[in-house]
Amino acid sequence: MATGLPLCRGNGAVGASADGQYLYLVTLDGCENAAWPNGGAFYDIAQWLIIAGASTGLNLDGGGSTAMACRDSNNNPILMNVPYGAESLPGVQRAVGNFFGVITQPLS
Repeated sequence: MATGLPLCRGNGAVGASADGQYLYLVTLDGCENAAWPNGGAFYDIAQWLIIAGASTGLNLDGGGSTAMACRDSNNNPILMNVPYGAESLPGVQRAVGNFFGVITQPLS
């Protein structure tokens, strides 16, 4: 960027509480080419981890590959954010070669 400001884009991070009891997954939507860029830089994602309660954190790949999903009560996947994947189109997931996943048993 010519202005020297940090790039605001989609971003993801994972963090843990000081006692190791909680895992925090944070996703910020955004696209530098969109009419409403939102998103965030490293500082922003770190602040959201702190607000959530994390004492340590790890920044994940950002930009158009940023996506978060969960499953509903019928075990169907639900996209939790609006990624800007191919061609910077909102809601289009980008094919990626890796991911950070948490697999759990369904809640009873």
